[in-house]
Amino acid sequence: MALQVQDQQSFHKSRDVLPKIDKSNRFCSPKAARELASLIVYASCLQGSDPIWLFEKWINAAREQGYEFDKDSLLQYNHMSFGEPPVTTQSIEEADELLCSDEQDSTIEAEVLSAPPKLVYSKLILSFTRKLLVATVDKLSSACKHFNNGVDQCYLIV
Repeated sequence: MALQVQDQQSFHKSRDVLPKIDKSNRFCSPKAARELASLIVYASCLQGSDPIWLFEKWINAAREQGYEFDKDSLLQYNHMSFGEPPVTTQSIEEADELLCSDEQDSTIEAEVLSAPPKLVYSKLILSFTRKLLVATVDKLSSACKHFNNGVDQCYLIV
């Protein structure tokens, strides 16, 4: 019985540890596609544009001359960082450490999310992201109307 429980635990651990980076050092996890689709949907709601059009525009945008992307940041980036519980600290030093850690995570996140998508995501993930966007575009127009009503006008991109 103990062996069976241990096998189940190792199975769940191995299932949760899918590779997030492929051989060409690009994201290959379905979580990356979901996050990218969410990012595109959010930006399209702010701009009032079609998410598929925005995705294609973003994918086909010309790269800046001499742009260097640090691929090590892909390994450090955490797709699921938003799911953590609230944090409390016992001292100011501990709070400062957490703040410094959060700032480093934010820097890594900004670098990854602002990099050209073809450098960050595998072709499979870009294709999957497009399919997610196509599947959600029909229901998105009504959601964007509600979204835009609840968002302060200073956040909307014109």
